[in-house]
Amino acid sequence: MTRGVDPQRWARLSPQLDRLLDLDPAAREAELARLRAEDPELAAELSALLAQQSRMDREGFLDGSAIGKIEPRLEGQQFGAYTLERPLGAGGMGSVWLARRSDGRYEGTVAVKLLNLALLGHGGAERFAREGNVLARLTHPHIARLLDAGVGAGGQPYLVLEHVEGEPIDRWCDARSLGVEARVRLVLDVLAAVAHAHSKLVLHRDLKPGNILVTSSGEVKLLDFGIAKLLDDEALASPPTELTAVAGRAFTPDYAAPEQVQGGDVTTATDVYALGVLLYVLLGGVHPTARPTDTPVERLRGVVDTEPQRLSEAAARAAMRGEGLVHSLRGDLDNICAKALKKAPAERYATVQALSEDLRRYLANEPVSARADSLAYRATKFVRRHRLGVAATAVTVLALAAGIVGTTWQAIEAQRQRADALAQRDRAQALLGRNSAIVEFVDLMFDEAVPTGQSAALQQMLERAERLIDGTFAGQPAHHAEILRVLATYYSNLNLGKKRMELLVRARQIVDQVPDRSLKAQIACEHANALSGVGQNDEARQLLDEWIAAPDIDATVAATCLLMRAGLAQVAADPQTTLRHAEAGLQRLRGAGAKAPMLEAGLLGDVAFAHYLAGRNTEADSHFRTAIDSIRRIGRGESHEACRLMLNHGVVRYAMSDYQGGLQLFQQVLQVYEKRGDAVIAPSILGNSAFGLEQLARFEEAEAAYDRALDAARRNGLVAGQAYALVGRATVQAERGQMPAAQASLDAAASMLQTLPPAHSARLRATFAQARIDAARGDLDGAARRHTGVIELLSAKGAATPPLLTAYRQRAELSLKRGDASQALADARQALELARKLQGSNPHSALAGLAQLTLARVQRQAGEHGAAREGLAVAQSELRQTLGPDHPETRAATQLLGTP
Repeated sequence: MTRGVDPQRWARLSPQLDRLLDLDPAAREAELARLRAEDPELAAELSALLAQQSRMDREGFLDGSAIGKIEPRLEGQQFGAYTLERPLGAGGMGSVWLARRSDGRYEGTVAVKLLNLALLGHGGAERFAREGNVLARLTHPHIARLLDAGVGAGGQPYLVLEHVEGEPIDRWCDARSLGVEARVRLVLDVLAAVAHAHSKLVLHRDLKPGNILVTSSGEVKLLDFGIAKLLDDEALASPPTELTAVAGRAFTPDYAAPEQVQGGDVTTATDVYALGVLLYVLLGGVHPTARPTDTPVERLRGVVDTEPQRLSEAAARAAMRGEGLVHSLRGDLDNICAKALKKAPAERYATVQALSEDLRRYLANEPVSARADSLAYRATKFVRRHRLGVAATAVTVLALAAGIVGTTWQAIEAQRQRADALAQRDRAQALLGRNSAIVEFVDLMFDEAVPTGQSAALQQMLERAERLIDGTFAGQPAHHAEILRVLATYYSNLNLGKKRMELLVRARQIVDQVPDRSLKAQIACEHANALSGVGQNDEARQLLDEWIAAPDIDATVAATCLLMRAGLAQVAADPQTTLRHAEAGLQRLRGAGAKAPMLEAGLLGDVAFAHYLAGRNTEADSHFRTAIDSIRRIGRGESHEACRLMLNHGVVRYAMSDYQGGLQLFQQVLQVYEKRGDAVIAPSILGNSAFGLEQLARFEEAEAAYDRALDAARRNGLVAGQAYALVGRATVQAERGQMPAAQASLDAAASMLQTLPPAHSARLRATFAQARIDAARGDLDGAARRHTGVIELLSAKGAATPPLLTAYRQRAELSLKRGDASQALADARQALELARKLQGSNPHSALAGLAQLTLARVQRQAGEHGAAREGLAVAQSELRQTLGPDHPETRAATQLLGTP
């Protein structure tokens, strides 16, 4: 920007210039001609800036500059550990440079963003520092990561960001002639990134194709959260600075929401509107409210006054949009775009996640919320997904649904009718496989059609169905056993483990009378899974090993048994066995060409968990995202399998020190279950949520969550759940200095812990809690031996998980107190090395911060004050970024850093 341009004037110039730069020369000249007729002064300024741009292009200096010439002397200058190489671009708020790390720690290029000093003004540096804090909270694979921040020589603030090479999303899609579904899937990645930002109370405020790049590998990356504001900025005590005011008004008119144009409140609904425009442009090829010939004033007026044409109708008028594409836009996509583009914020999607869920439902041919719901509409969706299956199983679906609902069971009038229905069922199974449209339809009925809060009524329906089935299928053991197995699955989904076990035991007794080994295997493996849930792991392992070796059972059943066997190995913290069985299940499934997307996603999740157990968290995180996305793509994002994968993904995020992200996943699952009203929520969900709260030092909330988990586990007789909750309560009590209460909680769990594998998380955490109590009593040697036992156990299994790191770190702290400096130093370094490995792709790590803090304490006591001080600075930074400035460990690092 040329010197002396008024910032408010620049707020209008910048978006206009961006738009002109995106046009080809002929269109740019035509647009300038129109501007000269309307606003000669504005046109003159834009012409001057475009001329300056052309000169710089000829000089090969700055491609895409919108603010004037950046001083060449910046090339080669160092900001922190980074040296500027060449400019990448600029905008109204600052310039961006390609830079390289120059301190020798590692090689790599980054993008360094420099604030435009012409707009700095009073309080500008404070605003920029706050912007850096905002960006640091955004750790998502589809958001360009913040790597560093600081203030350079002369007071120049800077941010160091991930360097992204890619094309704007609209150009990327058009260059590859992507179809509707592929474009929608790409938008879903954008929505996931924006939803993450919103969960951190951050708005983007300027979402447009130029800020959304797609890499050569097809990965979406969102840029420029530089003008984002915290949602609670209005609560700041200090008045807004000039920079804040300019940032608050800056937007791109074509992607602005009506409230932005009118100067109203900017909320998450503002980003929803911009995403609606993006979706409309990507699918329809035209803008929803602006025409190419509109003047800037007409464009702004259109945002406020013009109702968008239906997407499919607009696409029909656009060039290069064929009839097939237009047809695919009619209906749901019309309605989804219309809802996202409502003029009133309250009428749009309430959240980005809600928009995302509707797009996923569209892809899965399921009902979307953006249109009036009706039975006929939902039925049409089901029939469209299962044309063949509905025809083959209609009679049986009606009979089974009638039995479960318990209102029309009198319709089964005679054995002849029953025989006809079973014949239809047999033909459907032969055609579609055992777990086909019937089970999926009932799954959908249980997950979606039962009203919120009616789980008690659902349980009553199941009990009535059980009585009906016993009478209806007497003398038909195969069908009787199969339907009991299906009902047991739904009891499992309601977390009624005792009832599930009862039905499976009955089913196994009945199935002994039939020769169908695949059915026997499926029921036996599900019985084994139920046994493991009540702590009978040896019996479960023996039963599963018997059937996974059987060569004569269906591939889908064999893969299901291997899934359960991998799950049992997970409980034992055995990465090699988990990976072996999960990969064998995938091989069995794919080798047979079986189509079972839910089962395949579950096995992929077990592969991910094996990577986690081995300390390969980057791989684990990636595999979990793939597995969960695959389930969401078929519209089952709130199914029980999706929830299981999200829970395990949360464990991985915890291991990567992303306690906020992990807790968010657990609480998302908790919300799914709480929507079902009085259903018993699985103790694992409550226990893991409590663990996240505990790590974030929210001890009162954590103890309440552990108590809730304990109550749920007791009602269902789940031994592992009871033990984990009691141990968790003990760790919180120990953190709060309540050692007698902590010991009492551990004692209450002692007998249950003995039924669990030695490497079970509940047993490991109990060991840590007991060691803490021992140390508080003065038994440092005994406490150290407990940590040594954990290290030997996990090392022998090849596990590289957070408990191993915790054992090393806490043994180092004990050795420091015992005066064993060499052992303390070795353990602290081992803990730090493991923490960096577990950190994966995360920019910051609480585990690394804690390990660095322990190492600094050891170095400080050894007289290595320089190294200790450097370590404390790193520890303080890591802990502030992950656990927050008020966490006890962060305060400890800060206090030590300020002590000579």
